[in-house]
Amino acid sequence: MENPFVVYVKNLGPSGTSVYPPLANLYIDIEAFLSLIWEKIIIKSNASINSLAPSYKIIRKFTLGLFHFLFSIFLYKKILKYAPSGNKSRAFIAFLIWLFNPLSLLVGTVWGQLDEIMVILIFLCLYFLSKKKITVSAILLAAAVLFKLQGIIILPVYLFGLTAITYTENKGKINKKFLRLLYTKLSISGFTFILIFTAFSLPFIKYDREGYFRFLTNLRIFPFVHMNGFNMWMFLFGNKVQVNDNEILVRNLSHHTIGISIFIFLSINVLIVSAKKFVKEKIKLSYYHLIEILYLTYGAFFLFMTEIHERYIVYMYLPFLLLFIFKYLKGKLHILEYIQIIVFTLVSASNLLLVLYQDKVLNLFRENNIDFLVRTLSVIVLYSYLISIIFLRNTLKQR
Repeated sequence: MENPFVVYVKNLGPSGTSVYPPLANLYIDIEAFLSLIWEKIIIKSNASINSLAPSYKIIRKFTLGLFHFLFSIFLYKKILKYAPSGNKSRAFIAFLIWLFNPLSLLVGTVWGQLDEIMVILIFLCLYFLSKKKITVSAILLAAAVLFKLQGIIILPVYLFGLTAITYTENKGKINKKFLRLLYTKLSISGFTFILIFTAFSLPFIKYDREGYFRFLTNLRIFPFVHMNGFNMWMFLFGNKVQVNDNEILVRNLSHHTIGISIFIFLSINVLIVSAKKFVKEKIKLSYYHLIEILYLTYGAFFLFMTEIHERYIVYMYLPFLLLFIFKYLKGKLHILEYIQIIVFTLVSASNLLLVLYQDKVLNLFRENNIDFLVRTLSVIVLYSYLISIIFLRNTLKQR
């Protein structure tokens, strides 16, 4: 019996298999169903996502644009219009900056990739967590992981936020009461997460067990491809087509092992530094703090992990943009921060455009020039991220 969730579209992608978790598959199926209603077309099960009917692509870009617009309205209504300065025009400008940011437009409405939806789910999860709505935040956490496995990276940030909220509620004391409160919150959020995750997974497991576990077993189906993701590896290897990331680089360490090690080290470092801030200075957790940690965590993911696709930069860029907007609302931006957001936006957009229009770019530049270009841009992104890390460490004590 066919999986009821995967009827119109399945086995997407050049590999011939779908590597998306249940919620993303369900989303894709709904899009396909809408396109079937529109044109009464039949999409073959072995169709590549790049060769689907025009109506499917139109539906895809429309729904992605709709998600972006609705979240922009939510951001304005819930956060931006309550600008500390009380300046409504400043809040509206901040809304426009987010609404028309080039990365959301390029990844979603131009390219048709789903990555911003996961970012939106994460933003909503952390927002409701900052408002102490534990159950709602746990549901959104489960939704993020069910949508794309990259969502699991938010788990340490989520647990940090949960602990910080409990610490504040206990008046900055670590004792038995704190442990009981934390245990209660962890139990509620953990049970909710498992319940939602299981509820969405069971139909897939029942009707297509092999297909359901495919997104777990095929995590590394892609070679170490440089898809113009301007990270550390792009700087080292330039514009090469692919590199075996299991190849030994230093002693017994492969590229992949080194990437994971750097990512884990930086993520733990960010969490420890942030924890010191709350313990020593007893600062109340805010949405800004959670987004700051999210940016630094996903920055480590994008810049140092192998097998990174160019569009994954939205996981790093969009939190950075939100931080910029929050500072803009408070009127506390330095001229260097304006320069940083402009440069980061240009480099991130170039990251996507070089892939979207790769053939045209190759016609304009020589291969050696492309190689030099991508190495230079990767250095700019790395520099911007490392400056953010240093800024975080140096300013925490001053806040």
